[in-house]
Amino acid sequence: MTFEEATHYLFSSFPSFEKSGKTGINEGLRITRDFLQVLGNPHLKLRCVHVAGTNGKGSSSHFLASILQEAGYKTGLFTSPHVKSFTERIRINGVEIPEQVVVDFIVNNRTTLDQLKPSFFEITTVMAFEYFASQHIDVAIIETGLGGRLDSSNVIEQPIVCLITNIGFDHTEMLGNDLPSIAAEKAGIIKAGRPVVQSESNTAYNAVIKTKADELKAPLAIAQDRWTANYMVWKNGIGRIELDDHFSNKKYDLQTPLAGIYQTNNLCGVLETCRVLRAEGFNINHESIGRGVSLVLTNTHMKGRWQTLSLDPLIICDAVHNISGWQQVLYQLKHMPKPCSVMILGFSSDKKPEQFIDTIPAGTKVIFSNFQNKRASNPQALCEYALNRGLEAYAVENVNEALSTSIVLHPEGSFIFVGGSIYLLSELNNI
Repeated sequence: MTFEEATHYLFSSFPSFEKSGKTGINEGLRITRDFLQVLGNPHLKLRCVHVAGTNGKGSSSHFLASILQEAGYKTGLFTSPHVKSFTERIRINGVEIPEQVVVDFIVNNRTTLDQLKPSFFEITTVMAFEYFASQHIDVAIIETGLGGRLDSSNVIEQPIVCLITNIGFDHTEMLGNDLPSIAAEKAGIIKAGRPVVQSESNTAYNAVIKTKADELKAPLAIAQDRWTANYMVWKNGIGRIELDDHFSNKKYDLQTPLAGIYQTNNLCGVLETCRVLRAEGFNINHESIGRGVSLVLTNTHMKGRWQTLSLDPLIICDAVHNISGWQQVLYQLKHMPKPCSVMILGFSSDKKPEQFIDTIPAGTKVIFSNFQNKRASNPQALCEYALNRGLEAYAVENVNEALSTSIVLHPEGSFIFVGGSIYLLSELNNI
């Protein structure tokens, strides 16, 4: 079996949220636990940081992995979805899982796969745990896929620390229609007696997380109670962020290519998590944090988070997949040194793309594009909706063709934004 055959088998033979939405998920943890049991429970051999949240869990996971790598630890990183290759989901010190290891996992477990009928995400979760255990890593950063309580990754029994980054409206058909309900699902990763960090304070759901932590006697720290973060400047694809620790009077002046203003909230949670990790015996110093934050793209190769694709013309992309994230993008657009004149957008139909379009600033030219996923919204329908809202709008089927069109449309002294679904960004040639 080749790698291409192995990944085709994974994508075509097992249900996935990426393909089918809610119907692509097996509820509960039984199948994941049964699969891990067959393999000797490799997850129990790992020291894990477990990360959940609506927005920010990917960036925070990559920041933590980069910092721990700079601190000298052999660090595993499990995230989803991937942008270009399946192997991006599972990395050790930034190096993707070898294709042959993926092939061997599928070949060696065909009988189990046929018997248990796991989902795509359950398979990748188990694969990550087995690979990390086989490589004797020091620590694993494990990002939940969706939710927390019933996420496949929630088989972790004794995490070093749990991090809950942000609670917002996404996947409401599965997680609930209000913030307390969604928070309850995310808080499902909290384990008895183990520390938990909450990146952002919000009166809408603070009590839900605190109640769960108190119930399990899990020490809870709200990062924004300790840290203040100020976004200082964006320049040439790099954001500068200052963080102050109120309790120790320590200050961090950080520069990062994950340059979105929203990273201020994420970095509060990341630095508080680092403080907890130090209390748990990890040697993470000021220099490791600075290097880890500045070298996050080099160390972990994250893609699509306020990423600069080009400086001339200036093109920035961001995988903004829900309305709360979109509001953060709109805020960032107002604070850029150049105005955004053209947007290239593509959304999954279940994200209610009309609510994004309704808030696009007047005068912005918008190109709607497609991507290879049956959940993709029809770009022509979105274009017509935008035209009826008074926007100058176009529909271009391929995102790379849309990018060529945008370069012609955008005036000197402005920039181009590409955003929406991660699946749209995955089809960019230069990401």
